[in-house]
Amino acid sequence: MARKARALSLSVIVHDPYLPPWIAQEYRVELVADLEKLAARSDFVSLHVPLNDRTREMVGKSFLQTMKPTAFLINTGRGQTLDEAALATALKEGWIAGAGLDVFHQEPLPVDSPLLDLDNVILTPHTAGLSEQVLGRGFQILGQGGRPHPQGSLSHVAGESRGTLQAGSPPSGRRCLSRIPSRSVCVAAEPELA
Repeated sequence: MARKARALSLSVIVHDPYLPPWIAQEYRVELVADLEKLAARSDFVSLHVPLNDRTREMVGKSFLQTMKPTAFLINTGRGQTLDEAALATALKEGWIAGAGLDVFHQEPLPVDSPLLDLDNVILTPHTAGLSEQVLGRGFQILGQGGRPHPQGSLSHVAGESRGTLQAGSPPSGRRCLSRIPSRSVCVAAEPELA
């Protein structure tokens, strides 16, 4: 992530109590001592932490209020590392400019989630790692006689996505999960391949 951010001419600051200084130096990132400093200084905050007792809802009301009103929050890691109710409030009240979420407390995101009604958030159904390259490699493995998934499912080929993506207007009964001016990404629940 740091290398990609630097390719966009962004400075990268990191809060990670377990990151050795030599790795920070190798990746040319600045280590900051606490989350509040990171929140106050960042234009974009991207969460990349595992879910455990220390990280559960580590981004909550206090963190969001410390962020710049022009900042964006991105979470493609674990949904429960973010307090979704606090985020909805932050987005409605303008504490931050916007958010992009690929993971949620409950997946799929409940249809009554206040996040679905906001124009300053992009929501995707846990498909951040899904790309043409991933699908192509998965089909290549299958075509070469790749081993089946231990549980009999093909879901390991492209992550654990359990929905069907469709571009265009949302079909009847489907909720729009993003508000991109030219198109919408919608999801409909489908049974797992088994």
